[in-house]
Amino acid sequence: MANALRAGFAARSLELIGAMPVLLVYAPAEQLGGLVDQIEAAPVNWKGKAVVFCDCRPTDPTRGRVDSLGAAVAVLRSFGVGGRMLVEGERARSRRSASGLRAAHGVASLLRVKPLDIPPEQASLFDAVVTIGAGAITLLIDEAAQLLRRAGIQDSEASQTASALFEQTARDYARSGRQSWVWYAHKPDVAHLQEQLNAVPDSIRPLLRQLLLMAFEKFGKHEEVASQLRC
Repeated sequence: MANALRAGFAARSLELIGAMPVLLVYAPAEQLGGLVDQIEAAPVNWKGKAVVFCDCRPTDPTRGRVDSLGAAVAVLRSFGVGGRMLVEGERARSRRSASGLRAAHGVASLLRVKPLDIPPEQASLFDAVVTIGAGAITLLIDEAAQLLRRAGIQDSEASQTASALFEQTARDYARSGRQSWVWYAHKPDVAHLQEQLNAVPDSIRPLLRQLLLMAFEKFGKHEEVASQLRC
């Protein structure tokens, strides 16, 4: 970790931490509990220090154990988007909690990444967003590529075209938000949508219909079209 940051040093023993204001901690999940055991047993006054868990997910009880020592606790972790890292920390609830955020921001600055702050209790919600934007959407891209192949597009071109469609949609949304939705200002042709639903395989038809209905509902548009698609 010290090599990656080009700052600080590896603590060969916990006694060395006594004079340091910030401790960066990394360990696989199965080893975090044992590492916190060592932190609790160390002859260190933790009050006024910040402990930043880097690229690991300590459980609430694990964080609580470190917090109970008097240290400010924060988590800094990547989530698959270059140039950004997630910071889990209390936002100015107290001077101590704010110091945990400052320490995590300092590490992010050294790494030249933008920190995104959330309170610890919202970490699972943030992870759900990552699942939507990464794990779940991969299925949709793959389904789109499969349908392109079914339509006659060559294999490699199908993958590239499907990816390009999703990338263009993401770029448009980043620029214009909901107004980038293809039917934001124009009513879709319900007959054409129904033809599309009839053309796709049975395995994906319910998903496509549900995505359309969800978009009409969430964006508050074209209820008459949605009503016809429900029939």
